Amino acid sequence: MLVQVFMFATIVYLMIGFQMTASKYFWFLLYMVLSYMYNTLFGMMTVALTPNIEIASGLSFLIFIFWNVFSGFIIGRELIPVWWRWVYWANPSAWTVYGLMFSQLGDRTELILVPGQPDQTVKEFLEGYLGLEDRYFNLVTCLHMVIISLFAFLFFFFLKHLNFQRR
Repeated sequence: MLVQVFMFATIVYLMIGFQMTASKYFWFLLYMVLSYMYNTLFGMMTVALTPNIEIASGLSFLIFIFWNVFSGFIIGRELIPVWWRWVYWANPSAWTVYGLMFSQLGDRTELILVPGQPDQTVKEFLEGYLGLEDRYFNLVTCLHMVIISLFAFLFFFFLKHLNFQRR
C-alpha cells in the first residue's frame, strides 16, 4: 500500500502544481496514506460485518456517497445546514479534504477575487468561506489515526466473533 500511495501521490502532487517544498509534500503524502488506510480498513470491516459481498458492496456504496456529499468538497462546511454539521465532523473523508486543503493552501497570502466579495487572501477565503481553521489541523490528523485504529479493531472483532458460514 505504501508503494502504491507513494507512486500515486508523487504523480498527482506534481500534476496539481502545489508548492514544491518537502514539508508540503510530506503532508500530502501523509494524508494520502491515511486516506488509503481508512478506506481499505473500512472495506475490510464492512466485509467482515456483513453475511455476503452483495450486502457489503451496497452498504459501502451508500456510506461512501454519504461521506462524499458531506466531505466539505461538494458542500463547504459553512454551507452545510447547522443540524447536519455533525455529519461533517464524523466523516473521515471530510478530515482528509480538510487536511489536504489546509496543509497545501493554509499559508498562502496571494490575493484572490471571489465574486460578490472584496479581494482576500487564500488563507482568509479558507477560514471565512470554507471554515478551514488552523486550530483544527492537529485534531484532524489525530482523528485519522483514531478512525484507522477503530476500523482495524472492528475488522478483527467482527472477523473473530461473527461467523456467517452455515454448517
